[in-house]
Amino acid sequence: MAGLAIGAYDGWQTFLVLIGVCLILGCWLAALLDIFRHTFQRSHQKVLWVFIVTLFPLVGVLVYALLGRKQKIK
Repeated sequence: MAGLAIGAYDGWQTFLVLIGVCLILGCWLAALLDIFRHTFQRSHQKVLWVFIVTLFPLVGVLVYALLGRKQKIK
């Protein structure tokens, strides 16, 4: 009975990890582009959002999606 060693990845696991990384990177890049393209109510908010999204990629993108997008000038 031959099996994979603990922690070894087969082809599907590697593919799924790659897809996950691409999705996370895409969301992060989309959030940064959205921040740079828009004007915010206060001048310091753009710098603050770039700092948060860059320093905390996963949590920062989620917080920006929930709170930051409401602070943009329409």
